[in-house]
Amino acid sequence: MAFEFDFLKFQELVYRFAPLLLMSIPGGERIVPYVPQIIELIRQAEQLPLATGAQKKEFVLDALRTSIEINNKIGDVVVDANTVVLIAGVGIDIIITVVNLLGRQRVVPVR
Repeated sequence: MAFEFDFLKFQELVYRFAPLLLMSIPGGERIVPYVPQIIELIRQAEQLPLATGAQKKEFVLDALRTSIEINNKIGDVVVDANTVVLIAGVGIDIIITVVNLLGRQRVVPVR
């Protein structure tokens, strides 16, 4: 059975479940300020034509790391980018797994 990709459904599931999943993983409390950015980057990555899942994840993590490094240079608070990226990477794997599982579910009417 082939899986047809529905971007709108994917996006809805990411917006709905990603915040909870990201904040529920070990260390999730350390990435709370980055949750909206991670969700938006996942949405952007999913639209990259011909990119593999690993390439999409790399896009998200590279953009997140760059953002943190820039903020570290201009902000008052220095954040360990490696730690945030490591935690976010685990979270992204969980989000994509959950969203893919939920996205493949079909509603079958009960008779």
